[in-house]
Amino acid sequence: MNEKMNILYQKWANLKPLNFIFITTILMILLTVPISIIIESLGISYNEYGGFDSEKYNIVGLIFIALIFAPMLETLIAQQIPILLTQNFIKYNPNMIGILLSTLIFSILHFSYSIWYAIAVLPAGFLLANTFVLFQKREESGFWMTSFVHSFRNLIPLIIFISDKYIT
Repeated sequence: MNEKMNILYQKWANLKPLNFIFITTILMILLTVPISIIIESLGISYNEYGGFDSEKYNIVGLIFIALIFAPMLETLIAQQIPILLTQNFIKYNPNMIGILLSTLIFSILHFSYSIWYAIAVLPAGFLLANTFVLFQKREESGFWMTSFVHSFRNLIPLIIFISDKYIT
C-alpha cells in the first residue's frame, strides 16, 4: 500500500501546472467531504459551521477577495513565511515540519468563521503547503502555484454563489 501511495504522490507531484491545479482542487474537495459529513453528523448547523459572508460584497468585490486577495495573502502568511522560516531554522525534516506548521496556521486563519470551519479546511491547508514545497523543489514559483491552486479552489463556491444569486 505504501508503495502505491508513493507512486500516486510522485505522479501528482510531476503533473503539468494546469493539471496540477485541477487535480489538487478535486483532492481538496474530496478530502473535505468526510470531515463535513462528520461535522454534520454531530448536529452542527450550517449557521454554526460558518464561512465567508458573501452577502457583504458586490460581485466585483467577491471576485477580487476570493480569487486574488485572499489566496495571495493566505499563501504569504500560511505557506511562504512559515515554510521558508522552518526550512531556514529547522535541521531535522524541515519540509514536513513546515508543511504541518503551515497547515495549522492555515486552519487558524479560518478560525474566525468557526472551529468547525477551521477543522474542515485542514485538508486544503495540507495540500496548499505541499504545493508550495513541491513547486519550490521543481524550481518553479511555490508562491504563485499555491496562490493559483487556492484561487481555483475558491472559484468553485464563488460560481455556485453567483449562479444562485444572479442567474436563477
